[in-house]
Amino acid sequence: MKILKWLGLFLLLAVIGGLWYAQPLLRVGAGYAAKMACSCHYIHGRELADIQATDLDYSALPYATLALDEDAKTVTASFLGMARKIAHFIPGRGCVLRAEENAPLPDPYPNATGRNISEFPTYDTLPAGINMAQVEASVNAAFTPMPQGGTRAVVVLHDGHVVYEQYAEGFDQDTRLLGWSMSKSVTNALIGLAVKAGKLRLEQTQLFEHWTDERSTIALADLLHMNSGLAWNEAYGGTSDATVMLYEQADMAAYAAKQPLEFAPNTVYEYSSGTTNLLTDLLSDNYDERAYYALWRDSLFNELGVYDPYFECDQAGNLVGSSYAWLRARDWAKLGQ
Repeated sequence: MKILKWLGLFLLLAVIGGLWYAQPLLRVGAGYAAKMACSCHYIHGRELADIQATDLDYSALPYATLALDEDAKTVTASFLGMARKIAHFIPGRGCVLRAEENAPLPDPYPNATGRNISEFPTYDTLPAGINMAQVEASVNAAFTPMPQGGTRAVVVLHDGHVVYEQYAEGFDQDTRLLGWSMSKSVTNALIGLAVKAGKLRLEQTQLFEHWTDERSTIALADLLHMNSGLAWNEAYGGTSDATVMLYEQADMAAYAAKQPLEFAPNTVYEYSSGTTNLLTDLLSDNYDERAYYALWRDSLFNELGVYDPYFECDQAGNLVGSSYAWLRARDWAKLGQ
């Protein structure tokens, strides 16, 4: 009997230790599930069952429990009742993950008006040298089914004309698609507009008041080039600087700004979503909220003729410039063009 009691105690301690060890992973997973399900539901217009089957179909995510509240416009995700996270749909902003229970959420953005929508032209007759059979074969190869995801849209341009496009089942020309790290190109363009307007300078240093150590020598261009020297771990699939920032932090830029200097600025390249969110934070420091909204909605997207984009923010109201821009496939092509 004593052996059984000790064995039971050992198993109980092992379970408790395992749950304690798994808590950070479960919190990140719950945050990802809540945020993605909320955005895909309210921006894509898809049902939770489809989202869980096609977007949350890997690692531990299939075991997440999702709850939709249409009145409150929220999606809650949890694992066995633990590591509960909730994401809120906010008009004009998209879905915002509530990383801190007692911190406020950002206010809605005003309805956009006066959109300058434009579409790419197409050719009546294809120019010589375009082999449509090869184009179609290449695009079809891109849609080869893959585990844990796959291609949802491809737009092929030639000299500013659409020559071919294809969409996965359930997606079409009007579907906004999450850019993930293509969102960094949006941030880069916004920084370019701010530099052109004289709000920022590429060579400027002392970017943040609390950087009073060697970090004060980091230049704006260093952040753009991802050679700031700030310590960063961009790994995905578990807990890292990137996943903790995206799914645990109410103010993502503040988290990135706390990272210590690992290398001298402008000496080592290290891919970092954190530095991109520092860039959007710098933009917010140089524009009031209304002017900042006008910068990305009007000065960038409206000028490109982009249709009703979403650029989601964190709980502190800062644009998540590293990851959360949603545009139609043709509008992503406009940005690339």
